[in-house]
Amino acid sequence: MDANRENYYVLLGLNSSVSDRQVIEAKINEMEKKWKDLVTKLGRPEHKRYLELVPDIRKRMLNSDTRAKEAKAAVIISAIDPSIYEAARKALPETYQKIEKGLANAKVTDMYDFLSRDPASGQRRGRYRMEDRSDDLAERAKELMDAYRNLPDAVDKMRLVSLLADFIGSGHKEVYDAYIMMNVKKSLAYEVDTVVKYNGNTLTKENLSKLTSEFTRLFFPKNDATEFIKAYCEYKGYAVTKAPTQPSPSVPQPAKAQETPAPPKPDKVPLEQAAGNLYKDYARLLQQNMGKLKLVVNKQHEHINSLKVKEKGTDARAPQHKEYRGHLKGAILHQFAFKEYMDITSFLARGQVITDKEQTFYDLYKQMLRGETAQLEQKMSLWTYLQSRYSQKINELTAPSADEVTDRMAVTFID
Repeated sequence: MDANRENYYVLLGLNSSVSDRQVIEAKINEMEKKWKDLVTKLGRPEHKRYLELVPDIRKRMLNSDTRAKEAKAAVIISAIDPSIYEAARKALPETYQKIEKGLANAKVTDMYDFLSRDPASGQRRGRYRMEDRSDDLAERAKELMDAYRNLPDAVDKMRLVSLLADFIGSGHKEVYDAYIMMNVKKSLAYEVDTVVKYNGNTLTKENLSKLTSEFTRLFFPKNDATEFIKAYCEYKGYAVTKAPTQPSPSVPQPAKAQETPAPPKPDKVPLEQAAGNLYKDYARLLQQNMGKLKLVVNKQHEHINSLKVKEKGTDARAPQHKEYRGHLKGAILHQFAFKEYMDITSFLARGQVITDKEQTFYDLYKQMLRGETAQLEQKMSLWTYLQSRYSQKINELTAPSADEVTDRMAVTFID
């Protein structure tokens, strides 16, 4: 399917396992009626666009071959869509919110990271993973509680350990694990997109192997990582090929005389290494303060939602409507700017190549975050860049979710 349009299983709200023609046709008729009503009552452009898609939806969803492709793509989309788990997260007890704050105070990225840390040194000792048995994780929590009892100023960490012990045994671990896996898959999808961008929409077997190995070190079993990457490439239309080989010379070449290796160019390698280490250190700092960052992003998201309420509740002909709409668009642009900044920081910390436009945006936005004054032309170039990246969502006044802004950095593995 075309990855640039809506998946029809997702759009219709159907599970990808549904294949009964009568059930699908009934759902199409139900949604068509709903979209007509919404266009009449609200006149929103997205519902009008959905109505225009109905003939294509019928064509693809009522044909077994095209429907199978649509279902396969829906599985990938569901794996990396944060909204899939929003309801499940909201259903978690208050304990979950306390754990998130506790992890932020402990400067660790997730529950398993905390369980893997040595209480005395704070260093990682092995790695606890989501596939570990709940009994083993609960036993580890007890060990940590005993260790922290004998350490000074460890009350907050003892409280976090007790919360984790309850959380592991309460049946909510499965939802937490699903949320983490969604973040990992989303991060892996970003990595694939980045790699193929510089290789003509092609992923070599060598890059496939590197990505698989890298994410196996996190949570993914090797076979699952490989299958997900291949399925994602098929969904996006990327080719997976063998790495190009150099042709053998037709005439044997004489061996060259041993040459004295040239000394490295002064400063070039050390400076590159220093820059790479700087980005890694900065990314680690962001990860350590992820809890505080999420609070800031959530507050901005609440602000966006309040502006939406004001914009929708004001007559379109009133002067205040234009004012609210302008403020709303500005707030959404800021949210996308911070998301882009976090994503590019993740790329740089991993040593990935970025474009000149990405570097220009990154340097300018970092300057603004430091409170330095930016010229009007610089601000305009920043907004132009964001429009080129997220034009459809910005024009539809759709902001990235709070999770979308921070999740890539949260799951970035920094060696």
